[in-house]
Amino acid sequence: MSWSVSSTDLRRDFHWLPIRQRIVYKQCLMTYKAVHIGQPNYLNDLIQPYQPVRTLRSSTSALLVIPFVRSDFASDAFSVSSPTLWNNLPQDVRSCVNQATFKSRLKSHLFLSPFHASAPRFFLRSLAQYKFYLYLYCICCTYR
Repeated sequence: MSWSVSSTDLRRDFHWLPIRQRIVYKQCLMTYKAVHIGQPNYLNDLIQPYQPVRTLRSSTSALLVIPFVRSDFASDAFSVSSPTLWNNLPQDVRSCVNQATFKSRLKSHLFLSPFHASAPRFFLRSLAQYKFYLYLYCICCTYR
């Protein structure tokens, strides 16, 4: 391995997430545990599932209520940032029943975001599409 390899290439080759995405990964994983397992209790008490007054298409999408805050400082609190991150995840990631599947899909989703800035993440809805775009990206990198 050459000493002139960039850190971005190394992270991509080893499938490591950048620091910001690692933080998002950990926070989404804690949110998953609080929503599906109910543990830890102190985090479970901070988040609330979204329940609309009448029947909407979003009723079954496993969204969380984002509390209103007046300052940017307050938006960094777990009770605000966690539902925001959770609601921005694709439906197939949020709806995972198994924790191992959730981790895998979440990491795939976050792995595409820093290295594939030009790819519209909101169009990538299924795990098959994630794998396909990752495959295409790896092929493009080998022929540079």
